[in-house]
Amino acid sequence: MFSLKGLVRGLLTLLAGFLLFYLGRLNWVVQHQIKIRESDRTELRSRVYGQLQFLKQALHRGAGVEMQGYYPEGFVFIQVLYGLSWCDWLAGLPSDDLRFTEGLAEIDWTLAELTSEYARRIFPADLPLAHGVFYRGWTNYLRAQRLRLLSPAQRDSSSVAEFQYHCQAIARALEASESPYLESYHGAVWPADNVVALAALGQHDRLFPPRYERLRRDWLDRVQSRLDPASGLIPHSAQPLSGHPREGARGSSQSLMIDFLHEIDPGFGRAQFERYRTQFLEERLGLPGLREYPRGTYGAGDIDSGPVLWDIGGAASIVGMRVMARYGEGEVYRGLAAAVEGFGMGRWWGTERMYLGNGLPMADAFIAWGKVAALSAEAELWEREWRQPWALVGLSVGLGLVLLVGLWGLWRPYWKRKVDK
Repeated sequence: MFSLKGLVRGLLTLLAGFLLFYLGRLNWVVQHQIKIRESDRTELRSRVYGQLQFLKQALHRGAGVEMQGYYPEGFVFIQVLYGLSWCDWLAGLPSDDLRFTEGLAEIDWTLAELTSEYARRIFPADLPLAHGVFYRGWTNYLRAQRLRLLSPAQRDSSSVAEFQYHCQAIARALEASESPYLESYHGAVWPADNVVALAALGQHDRLFPPRYERLRRDWLDRVQSRLDPASGLIPHSAQPLSGHPREGARGSSQSLMIDFLHEIDPGFGRAQFERYRTQFLEERLGLPGLREYPRGTYGAGDIDSGPVLWDIGGAASIVGMRVMARYGEGEVYRGLAAAVEGFGMGRWWGTERMYLGNGLPMADAFIAWGKVAALSAEAELWEREWRQPWALVGLSVGLGLVLLVGLWGLWRPYWKRKVDK
């Protein structure tokens, strides 16, 4: 006979069982991830390739347009992260490898999507730099990374000309600006978007005869005179005309900027990294994470940060994997990767790998781009593992015991009645 108490007891049992399974799986994944050695770099390559296969299917089915419904730059951002992840994954792969051909075709498809009328009309065409520095900077950086994959003989003249044309447009706009930061929208200035644009100019001077070295040096001088006074870092947002800070440093934009600063000026990038590491790197349950707000300050999550839990920012920590790989912090990289694998619930579905239950492809794109940078890192990155996160183990065991006791408390009256009968 139907019993409401029995139904509730059954549902609570299922929930407790799921939590016990999740805690056990979380600990197993984290313990496995922190032990990956250089010899297992192929495992990382395989996982990222699986992520790229998932994103490939999702994007070709229209996930970019879907993400535009969630984020102001959703279409461009997910496309460009997908293309850049392919660029990092293909680096060092022989050009006659079939996967290289596949990846290059996907990068070209992505660039066609990014230069479509749909993508351009998201951003104002009447800005001093038409369509704004977010759109122009990220798309041109992807062009640079595509050219970097090819030898000079393999680069077609039209791609080279297009990349150089956009470099010149960015340079002219910066030279005409009082501020070091160009607008992404009318009256909206985010330094991170500008850092990406400058990194594209830095890539130009590595691929071709140098042309923008003086501009980059002048730009850095102007940036250093407008740092966030509280943190000594580049601010999250800036005043449109002067470039002075509007909002102080935040983890989501710092992780992006410090990754790209290495390509503009390694010395300045390293100095900013040390400040970032001191003010944003934290531990929770024995695992590392990047704060969204500097140590001693607090705030809520938003569209830029993603979820902020216990002061740790989702976007800051995921992109933080790239930063730690870039600056040789192998121990922290490994711990961040372990946290992402565990809490992101990574799983295979055939040949595709996905995270967060296949619920948000934008997160998958960030995770792929955050992790893939480690493939080209120096061997030393892989030598040290993150220490065992015993706090996570202890919490899991404690919660597991509480759940088991709770289950016993739920079912004990039922079994007692059975025995009495």
